[in-house]
Amino acid sequence: YIHEKLWGLVKDLPLSKRASSYLASRGLDPNAMHRLGVRDWSLALANIERGVLREERSVLEHAGLYDEDKGGIWLPLREMLAGNDNYAGVVIPVYWPGHDHPMGWRWRLIHPLGNIKTLGHGTSGHSDILGLDRAHAAHTVIVCEGEPDYLSVAECVEDLDGVEAIGLCSIVATDTRQGHWLEHLEGMERGIFAVHFDRDKTTGARAEVARHNFYGAGASGKQQGLAQGMVAYFGEGARDAIEQFRVLDIDGAHDLNDWHKAGELEDAIPTWLDATS
Repeated sequence: YIHEKLWGLVKDLPLSKRASSYLASRGLDPNAMHRLGVRDWSLALANIERGVLREERSVLEHAGLYDEDKGGIWLPLREMLAGNDNYAGVVIPVYWPGHDHPMGWRWRLIHPLGNIKTLGHGTSGHSDILGLDRAHAAHTVIVCEGEPDYLSVAECVEDLDGVEAIGLCSIVATDTRQGHWLEHLEGMERGIFAVHFDRDKTTGARAEVARHNFYGAGASGKQQGLAQGMVAYFGEGARDAIEQFRVLDIDGAHDLNDWHKAGELEDAIPTWLDATS
């Protein structure tokens, strides 16, 4: 009930000017992001402290909001309560199937701290996946990685009937825990696997990287692709599941969020859908 209570404190908040400016700098429409549940918790810190963080420690631990070994209250919330604006960010809700309120959160920092861009929260693998609340009944699901790419695609498909995005965050496309989200795409008739890979940032450039990530690498089986995850989860039904996916090779320096900032993603997605109809 803690996450339901927390959502009740922030769901009606407007986006702050700081948050709106950050989202716009990423090419994201703040109004669309608000509809997706993105919020700036800095506007409700006092209410969160009084209404949530004074609960019993065991309750907060169970909800993933307190960890003695990690300093207590969830790091970004703790730092913002202490007045440390280096942790200012936008918070993206994570829904689990069967719940009408978020059960986890991803705190995207406005200004990265070194290599740290996002601080994830959660008590289950489900919390690394964005968009399951919308995608579970969609007939077409676009699979991407990371918060900016997910938010970009989710904004672009908002008015497309039966088309939704999911974002794999921390759980990478090659992770074998694919059953955590595949089992919840109950209405999916086709999937589009649109994971960006920048060859320029990698030694030993590979061709058709998205297909590599999808089908896995080499006879050793050390790198499991999504297809192997499907086999592990679906068993004999894997072939039908695999055939539901179209694999895009989104390669180069520009990821999906870059496309969106350039005004190209919204026009590209219908071509993906036409090719898989």
